[in-house]
Amino acid sequence: VTIDCFGFTVKNRFTPCLALSLLSDDGILGLCEADLPSLPLLLSLTMLSGKPAWMGNLARVNLAEGKVTLAHCTAPLSLAKTLRRVKVKSHFETGFEASLDVPLSFGEITLAHLCLKPLRLTLASGRIVRSQLGEERMCRTQVEVKVYGDLPRLLKFTGNHQVLGYGNHVEALASLGERVGAEVIQV
Repeated sequence: VTIDCFGFTVKNRFTPCLALSLLSDDGILGLCEADLPSLPLLLSLTMLSGKPAWMGNLARVNLAEGKVTLAHCTAPLSLAKTLRRVKVKSHFETGFEASLDVPLSFGEITLAHLCLKPLRLTLASGRIVRSQLGEERMCRTQVEVKVYGDLPRLLKFTGNHQVLGYGNHVEALASLGERVGAEVIQV
């Protein structure tokens, strides 16, 4: 499921963030911003990891430390370190209710982005090193990821939305990308 959430939120004065989170926890994968190219990656990383995957905006880059910060408001609750620390907040851009600040569990992850024109799949592995940053000027669920490999190369070829799945599944996704004729960029 995907939805043009910003238009929906402005029109209806509430967000679909919580619904998308709960659907993903129930096995119905949900993405915001009508991001159809990310759906196959969300499905693949969910199947490979055995846990729901999550899509975040590439919100900040720290080249010196090789880290990126991802932020979005629809993280599945099952990815939380503890449900007691999940916070319901207002939506970042509109101030409407309700968005989620989910403290994602630390651990090894895969980042993936699919561009359709040209058909290119960018892949990186890394590790969540911080979560629930609490920064007001970003979408509500926020994680800092230490990217393994050449971060400038990743940034050169990737786009804003990064699909995050637990575990290192770069090789499996690279094989899938090659099968569909995508240029595969691994960092």
